[in-house]
Amino acid sequence: MVDLQPTSTLTATLVGGTPISYTWDLGDSSPRTTTTVPTLTYEYATFGTYTVTVTVAFTTTRSSEVLTLTSQTLVDIPGIEIVADDVFFVEQPITLTSNLFNLTPISYTWDFGDGEGIIGSGEGITATNIVTHTYQNIGVYTVTVQAVTEQGEVSAQVQVNVIEQPLTSLTAANSSPSEALQATVFTATVTGARPSTVVSYTWDFGDYSQPLVIGAPPGTVPVTYTYSTPGIYTATVIAGNGFMTLSQTTRVTVTDVAIVGCLQPTTAPVSWAK
Repeated sequence: MVDLQPTSTLTATLVGGTPISYTWDLGDSSPRTTTTVPTLTYEYATFGTYTVTVTVAFTTTRSSEVLTLTSQTLVDIPGIEIVADDVFFVEQPITLTSNLFNLTPISYTWDFGDGEGIIGSGEGITATNIVTHTYQNIGVYTVTVQAVTEQGEVSAQVQVNVIEQPLTSLTAANSSPSEALQATVFTATVTGARPSTVVSYTWDFGDYSQPLVIGAPPGTVPVTYTYSTPGIYTATVIAGNGFMTLSQTTRVTVTDVAIVGCLQPTTAPVSWAK
C-alpha cells in the first residue's frame, strides 16, 4: 500500500532580493508560521485542496528598505473519506458513499464489519463508491473502505450505530359501553416495528388499579379488564420496543348492572278463612 499522508513540503523562491523572513498562511485556519528559510514542511489534519499564501520580507541591493512580496499556490492533499449517517435502523437498507480527493479510482473494497461483503467484480469488491447494505443485528460496526487508485491504495473507516426500528403509530380502542362486573375488551395496535420485535404494552385502566404489563409482537393486541364500579374512565396504554415509546388513551363507559327477573306484585284477591 502506498503511504499517502497529508504532508506537504512548500518552497518559496525569491528572485532579485535578499530574503529576511517568510510568513506562511497554510489555508486551513491554523496560525501563520514565520521562517527564515524558504522551505516549510507541514502536515495537514485532513485531505483536500488548500490555498497557501507566503509573504516574503526582503531587501535589495539598491535600498536597505524592507519590502514584501506575496504569492499564492494550491496544495492538493490526497485522501479518502466515508460519508454516512451516525445512526441506522436494523433490517433496513443503508447507503454509504466513499469520496476520493485528488486521486483517480480503479476499484473499491468494502468491509461492513459484520462478516458481509459487496458482490461486485469480486467478493467484497465493487467498481462504485456508493453501496447499500442491510444490517441484520443491532450493534456498533466499523465500516472500512479500501480504494485502489492510479496513485496507490488508500483506506478509511467510520463507525455506524445500528439501532432498533422505531414505532411509527399506536392506536387504542375498547368494547364499551360495558356493564360493571363484566369484562371490557381493550386493543392496542402498533405499526412500524419489526415482526420479530417484542413490544411491551402497559395498560393503566384509570381506576387506580395496578397497571397491566404484557409483551407481544407488534400488531393488534387484545386484553380484557373488569371494572367493579360504573363510571367514565380514561384508559392509557404505553407501547415500547426498547428504543422508543408511544402513548395513547381510550375513553371507557361502564354502566350499572342490569336487574332482570324481578318478581312483579300480585293483583289476585285475598280471602280470609273464618
